Amino acid sequence: MLKIKGRPPATPVQATGKIGLWGAPGSGKTTFLAALSIAANRASRKQDNRLLLFGANDASTDFLIEQTSLLTRDMQFPPATDAEHHLNWVLRMNVDAPGRGFWRPATETVPFEFELDFLDAPGGRYKDRSPGGRVRGDDEAASRRLFGNESVAVAVPGATGGDESFMNDLANCDGLVLLFDPAREWEETDAFSHFYGTLLKIAQRRLRDPARTTDLLPQYVAVCATKFDHNDIYRKACDLGFRSYSSTDRRFFPKVSDRLAERFFVAMGQVTPRSNADLITDTLRNFFEKDRVQFFVSSAVGFRVDPDTGVFNESEFENVDERSGPKPRIKGPIYPINVIEPLKWLGEKLAAGRLA
Repeated sequence: MLKIKGRPPATPVQATGKIGLWGAPGSGKTTFLAALSIAANRASRKQDNRLLLFGANDASTDFLIEQTSLLTRDMQFPPATDAEHHLNWVLRMNVDAPGRGFWRPATETVPFEFELDFLDAPGGRYKDRSPGGRVRGDDEAASRRLFGNESVAVAVPGATGGDESFMNDLANCDGLVLLFDPAREWEETDAFSHFYGTLLKIAQRRLRDPARTTDLLPQYVAVCATKFDHNDIYRKACDLGFRSYSSTDRRFFPKVSDRLAERFFVAMGQVTPRSNADLITDTLRNFFEKDRVQFFVSSAVGFRVDPDTGVFNESEFENVDERSGPKPRIKGPIYPINVIEPLKWLGEKLAAGRLA
């Protein structure tokens, strides 16, 4: 019997850099991370799109269990951290990358793995508030930061950004996820101030390196305009013509197309004339290569699903009850929007660079 030898299987690709999560105090960083495992499971309906997030040790696994239970069973947002936790997660996914060798096609799907090694430190000086003044989401400290020194680290900078070791970790990231909360910006109008101070410290460390080969920063940046489910943000998106509906999700959730996400980001900042949010996009284009910056419109908890029909209902879309008491409560099942996608985009970019 003649046997035809097939192509050798794809070899798992190990990440060797870092990914940092970046945003102003109260922009929803901890909630974004808490929703990550839910988003990974929601996105893994298809076998070829499987995303696995799990702990590398008991403490990290317990953290995932507790945070997921808090969001799904208790219908609550993560509280302020009251003790220091050193955590390590692993995120495995399949990404599209250039083919390798004679037997490979032009592009192929290969396994890709992130190690998320970070420190969650306590604090409670900053609060994220909705335009109505009610606390929404987690109570985040300026001192809270997540950083690591293994394969890929998730970094959450605080307001001061002055910690030398933290800034070095952030500057050495290969990818960054930048969170921008429009509702917070309408009230505080300080997103650019937090962004620019940190960016200049990154530039100071990277652009003075004599070994650099370009005058631009080398990182990939996924920019997320958060809380798309927020009543005021969603209504503004509808009024300005940014809303469309998903044709691939059976629940027909609203979305903002990725090709319109940057325009949406700028438009949300322009809601208040005091905002300088448009300077964020200008500065990103000035410091990074154009194809290394991608915008997304995201929500950690997503929209409410009508319990009778199982689909999105325009007349009652909010999945967060801001009037439930001193803390907001989540109304129903969580369907994160563009929470895992920024990491998947970064993974594809990093994998392509390593296989080119």
